[in-house]
Amino acid sequence: MRFWAKVFAALGTTALVVFLLGIFLAENLETPPLLPPPLTSVVQPELGAHTVVEMLANITDAGERATVKGQEIAKIGPQPRQNVQFSGADYDIEIVSLTAIEGGIEVLARAWNPDGSQIGFGKNGTVDIERFKFQITVGGPYDNLKNLVVQDDVGDISVDYDVFDDQGVKIGVETVKYREDPLEVVLRLLSSTIEVKKQKFGAENIQPLKVGSTTSTFYPVAGQNSPVDGGTLYNDFPDWDTVHDAAEATHVFPTDASIYAARCLFIDPDYAVYRTVFLFNTASIGTDAIASAIFSVKSGASNFSNDDSDTLTLVSSNPANNDDVVVGDYDSYGTTSFGSSALSNRVSLAYFDVTVNGTGRAAINKSGITKFGTRTERDIADNAPTGNNSMQIFSADQADVTSDPKLVVEHAESVDQPYIFYN
Repeated sequence: MRFWAKVFAALGTTALVVFLLGIFLAENLETPPLLPPPLTSVVQPELGAHTVVEMLANITDAGERATVKGQEIAKIGPQPRQNVQFSGADYDIEIVSLTAIEGGIEVLARAWNPDGSQIGFGKNGTVDIERFKFQITVGGPYDNLKNLVVQDDVGDISVDYDVFDDQGVKIGVETVKYREDPLEVVLRLLSSTIEVKKQKFGAENIQPLKVGSTTSTFYPVAGQNSPVDGGTLYNDFPDWDTVHDAAEATHVFPTDASIYAARCLFIDPDYAVYRTVFLFNTASIGTDAIASAIFSVKSGASNFSNDDSDTLTLVSSNPANNDDVVVGDYDSYGTTSFGSSALSNRVSLAYFDVTVNGTGRAAINKSGITKFGTRTERDIADNAPTGNNSMQIFSADQADVTSDPKLVVEHAESVDQPYIFYN
């Protein structure tokens, strides 16, 4: 007691009051007041006199372009709770923080269901704020637009895409308009990623301010760059065994903006089989344990048929190169299913999802390139089609990342951070 009497005498009356108040607050507040004041309006990033697209036009180094993209997107910063409806998903989303990281961006976010209930993330639903990471890819003719634009019929950015027939012959040009809106890009990426996450629960177990492990989204790179996506086709031959068992494709499509996820058809008298390569750089997962993975492709508005009630199956692929698709890749696909979904689940202009099974998750390369492919089930079973079974999709070779093929992986970091601290 004499010790504390000496302390109090030395502190004086004012300091003593502050000291005691601090003890009271520490013992009676359930959580420290760490969050910044609530945001009441959408905050647009300050991009300066030039848009990011204009800035990138003057940067030739690919690595520097990726860095600038990440840094400029990070200027979006925290955003208030707002409704986001995209590709069948419908959530309220609050961006708590947005930062540039190596090779992409990291977003900390909360989410609510359409009924207003908050989503508890993590394996037990205790996570209040989930950590999302999105790759920023560099390559192809539109990488100055990727991650920055969304399709908009009255947008001020026009892109002309060459249109090819099944023989690889150019048959026309399609013009698509976009607007630069990096905030909308981030919100759409979040919404479509939350839609496929497996670790989603009710609000009853949420621990306020607890931050979760990582949900990472990976993409192929546009053009003939690593990791590539693209199709291999053996077309127009009247003998099924010749088409199915060929060592080489008759046509390849490594840079087309629109490809097929898979195709297995018979149009009298000819057969055709289309198999597709999807590579992802998943090295950033490192030593983390993978809890779940979802493979997704966005369906086009046309060129869909399902005459034989077929199924799209995710398999392994082993192309000769990581940065190109060549005719010899036609026979590089596996037959073991990494997950599948009936073609009847396809919805026009929406993501088509395949849950990756345990065998597929084991095939994810946590230190390099993951090599997936897609085939129809009839193709795998060597069962000749009686009609047209096809699903056209968007490849990475178009400007809008919210239409790219993707691999969403939930993986556990070494520790969970229980709180977020703000300066």
